[in-house]
Amino acid sequence: MTRNPAIQSDEIRRKLVWVMLFRVVAISILLGATLVRSFGREAPFSSTERILIAIIISTYAATVAYGAALRLWTNLFAQAAIQLTGDLLVASFICYYTGRNESIFTFLFPFYVIVTAILLYRVGAFVAAAAGTLALTVLAADQHLRFLPAIPGMEASTASPVVTQTIYTTFISVTAIFLVAALSSYLSEQIRITGRKLEEKQATLLDLTALHEAIVHSIPSGVITCSQEGGINFANEAACRFLGREARDLIGRRADEVMGTAGGGGLAAAETVYRADGAGYRVFSVHSGDLHDYARRLTGGLIVFQDITSYREMEEAVRRSEKLAALGKVAAGLAHEIRNPLAAITGSVELLQKGRVPAADSDTLMNIVSTEAERLNDLIEKFLQFARPSPPRFEDTDLSKLVAETVKVFRCDAEAGPAIEIRTEIEPDVTARVDPGQIKQVLWNLFRNAAQAVEGRGTVAVTLKRGGAANGHIALQVSDNGIGIPKDDLARVFDPFFTSKEKGTGLGLSIAYSIMAAHGGSITVESAPGAGSTFTVGFEPAKKG
Repeated sequence: MTRNPAIQSDEIRRKLVWVMLFRVVAISILLGATLVRSFGREAPFSSTERILIAIIISTYAATVAYGAALRLWTNLFAQAAIQLTGDLLVASFICYYTGRNESIFTFLFPFYVIVTAILLYRVGAFVAAAAGTLALTVLAADQHLRFLPAIPGMEASTASPVVTQTIYTTFISVTAIFLVAALSSYLSEQIRITGRKLEEKQATLLDLTALHEAIVHSIPSGVITCSQEGGINFANEAACRFLGREARDLIGRRADEVMGTAGGGGLAAAETVYRADGAGYRVFSVHSGDLHDYARRLTGGLIVFQDITSYREMEEAVRRSEKLAALGKVAAGLAHEIRNPLAAITGSVELLQKGRVPAADSDTLMNIVSTEAERLNDLIEKFLQFARPSPPRFEDTDLSKLVAETVKVFRCDAEAGPAIEIRTEIEPDVTARVDPGQIKQVLWNLFRNAAQAVEGRGTVAVTLKRGGAANGHIALQVSDNGIGIPKDDLARVFDPFFTSKEKGTGLGLSIAYSIMAAHGGSITVESAPGAGSTFTVGFEPAKKG
């Protein structure tokens, strides 16, 4: 991966700043040591101390010049070379002035190598080591040959130098320099490799961050994240559009105040109605959940929501259309059902009006009028009950007792002839929150329907137990071994005015279905011709407390 030149320049600039700071600290320590050495003496600074102080002051001035050049000069590699060359010359001069290769300041050369390795890595470290070796070699040669000009006040060796000793000392110093160069170059290269990998990781992270932000801001659903305290800390563009607010107006506000729901607390789904300022209401489908970091620690909550106002309005329009269609169908069925008894009543009345009917036939016609009138009244009552059902009056009800009592009463009804066997399997203490009167009506319709299906001879089984309903916790089943229902008619058994019986109105099962819908329960049927039918009614159990 090719490094970004801008990043590389910033890195060199940063290192140069640290080198200058290090240089100032090192020179300041040298100045302090010089002042401590002269402390308490009556005589002023020695010539050596004066030279050192002059070097220190010059280094301070050079550092200030380096700082100014760092702001004005764009060639950072040239600046690094100039500073390192200056440091080598200062170190060489100090060592030359204070004892040549026997100076106590020869440690400056390894430090010089380390600084060069930091700035210029492996190549720079070994070039610096070579330069330091050359400087030490020149100083060692001058220890014997004295070819460099002497400076007043220079510290000189009191004993005659021994060549072997000079070679040994120089060899140790050079070895130390190259060992430092090898170690510092290795460390600098590792730092450079690590830095490049870090840059790659940072670039990848920035790309992923940009991608995630683009995705989050581009998705059509609203996305809000919040802290563990419930405060909103992010809202995408869709969320701002749905809520009719700017992101800056949402950040910091509590999610439950804005949305009516808070993120976190596990996965949850709900619908909420949001009323924007002066913009009417909106219906949101809201999903919320927890947010975790890479270590699966809880960090906050997430709310994802979609504006489903148009869908709900469309559903309402469809429901209205379905109601109108159902009303037309019911009206047609009602007209058909009324026509027959009305025709019988009209015909009987016309015959009675002519006055030529014998007395015996007159009684028969009056009975027809009375019977058909009752049939019309029953039809109208059931129709009104279906069209305008009474709202249920809920109360905690012992279904076990309710079912048992209804079965007991039905045994005495004319529909339950002596050849019909009614079997019961009722689990005790089954409680649900229902309207007892309406549930009795459902049971009665199912019992009569089962009795009619066995055609006066057969078995009707009534079962009540917990955990048996498809969408409820309580299941009531009414089964018979009657004629069954054809497959094509199964989908229509709960439709109003649908019946396969000669005297049926087709409203009993429709009324039962609407009652269970008002209770939040269910009613389903399973049947096959010749195999009987099973109606299953599902209830929610009564909540404790």
